[in-house]
Amino acid sequence: MGKIILICFYLVTLFEARADWLISMNQEVNRFIIEVLEPQGEDSFFAWNFFDTILQSNKGYSAYVFEDLAAQFLRDNPEIRKQLAEAKSRDKELADNGAAQLSWVYDHSSWKEKEQNRYPVYWLE
Repeated sequence: MGKIILICFYLVTLFEARADWLISMNQEVNRFIIEVLEPQGEDSFFAWNFFDTILQSNKGYSAYVFEDLAAQFLRDNPEIRKQLAEAKSRDKELADNGAAQLSWVYDHSSWKEKEQNRYPVYWLE
């Protein structure tokens, strides 16, 4: 397994207290801390695959079970149903592919993994 090159990322203001560590940045090893925790660093933990699990998806549904749940979810959430209709009108592949529509509903629901693609290192000011 090789290094990962980070092309782009965006910042989200978020701090969760469960099992988090707060690292003080007024110490002699500041440069080391920055080098290993900044995702775009050439030799960061991210670049060397320490955080691979955040890049992986473990979609937890079976189509035959999720179809009924998705239908009920769309009935209960008319705004999401409208967004799906708009997405299908813009994307013929989505409109013609039932599995892609189920995936779209999953991705726009509370069932989607919230931690996927979320780098677990935050800055506090």
